[in-house]
Amino acid sequence: MSIPVIVFGDAAGRYISAIESQRGQVSVARHAQDFSEVLGFAHTGIARAVLIVGEHEEISRSLLGQLAEQELGIVMVSDPGSEVRSLPYALHISTLDEDSAVLESIVRSVEQGQDAAETAGPGGQVSAGEEVPAQSLPGLAEGQTHPQEDLDYLVDSTDQSPTGEGSPEKKPGQAGRAPGKIVTVWGGAGSPGRSTVAVNLAAFALEKNLRVCLVDADTYAPSVSALLGMLEDYSGLAQMCHVAERQTVTAENISEAVSTIKVAGFFLDILTGITRTNRWAELRSRALAQVLDALRSHYDLVVVDTGALIEADEELSFDGLAPQRNAATITALEKADEIIFLGSGDVLGIPRAIRSFEDLRSLLATAEVAPVISVWINRLRKQAVGSSPEESIRAAWQRFGPHQEIRGFLPYARETIDQSWLGGKTLLESAPKSELSTALRELLTTALEDSPRNQDPSPRRPFSALVVRRTGSSIENPESAGSKGLAQKLARGFSRKS
Repeated sequence: MSIPVIVFGDAAGRYISAIESQRGQVSVARHAQDFSEVLGFAHTGIARAVLIVGEHEEISRSLLGQLAEQELGIVMVSDPGSEVRSLPYALHISTLDEDSAVLESIVRSVEQGQDAAETAGPGGQVSAGEEVPAQSLPGLAEGQTHPQEDLDYLVDSTDQSPTGEGSPEKKPGQAGRAPGKIVTVWGGAGSPGRSTVAVNLAAFALEKNLRVCLVDADTYAPSVSALLGMLEDYSGLAQMCHVAERQTVTAENISEAVSTIKVAGFFLDILTGITRTNRWAELRSRALAQVLDALRSHYDLVVVDTGALIEADEELSFDGLAPQRNAATITALEKADEIIFLGSGDVLGIPRAIRSFEDLRSLLATAEVAPVISVWINRLRKQAVGSSPEESIRAAWQRFGPHQEIRGFLPYARETIDQSWLGGKTLLESAPKSELSTALRELLTTALEDSPRNQDPSPRRPFSALVVRRTGSSIENPESAGSKGLAQKLARGFSRKS
């Protein structure tokens, strides 16, 4: 078996000379002077392994992941105790080892990559729920663990977050505690209220004595800080992603990155979003995935606010190496245990919601285990859809929407929301007994009671499908529910676009 190798960083030529002198199965294909050259050579397919010598600040988890996706074995040679030795995907060798050990590691990394490819699911990824021995994963030596399986980094016997009245007593990373739940709030274009629902969902969860972290992963219009009156020019999420690119996330990293505010006597931890929209490239998919895994082990509930767009077209990235702006939202949806899907309760919002649900279904179609998707219609009001808004929207959704029940409705409360925004407060503080607060508590209860990741996304029914009565529904025919006006408008809209 011939193994051409790309060598990077061997300025003294020690390992290049060792490879060329042995005249065996390992040979030098290219000697790269810059890591961008390594990535370029990797995509040409001229090599089967990469040898990285020394410490290089530009090397991150995401970049090594791109090499691993090309099915290349990765060997890193560094000083004992070096920080780069915590990076995944690679076999780590000490500069004190013999040259022969490096050559053996190159061969072993390629063999392990072949074993992992044989056990991987579609697209080269290990199927969800499938246990693969550590030594069969690309770039992992015997005894090492896959980065997403390594949860020991969160064991910490001291509580590093503030405690106060009503604060839960659980310690961060407490041994033996069950992993927390990730709830991602998402809805398509048209501002259906993602940020407002996410912020208040996290706030009401504090009433249940849960350790809660609110994450702002919107790469287009991050607004959690503004809604809560936080004026600091600092992105906790970007900092966490930078850490995740170069090392395993620890409880100390989380404590340093989160901002903690007091909400009605409780304490809410927040990973603030990017401070300028041109910083979206800092939220790379692999790094964000590790951050969410770490937060899941650190908190009882992680609520993620996202952007509206989820297109994953390769043309958006221009080439295989560039980050994608929608990757943060896509990652948050794929890592979620439950997705709160929001639509706006009016003649524009319902068609948008139906099409957005189809986009979400397509995105999650390849997921081995799909998140629970809970559909909620926001801003419900008679003025927009008629005298019986709930029945009208249920009937229209039943006729034109997917095979997915509407879980509930959130009333339109413009004055209540405006007052909350003006004061930089949550509804738990400004209007805890309002009708909207009651509905949000109901939403939270259903989200916490749902079993995680057990519901497959359902396909949208054809436009011509007959309306049939569903279990627990009093709607048999849209027109009998007094929703003829809304149904007719939706029918005209879909017909014109068909």
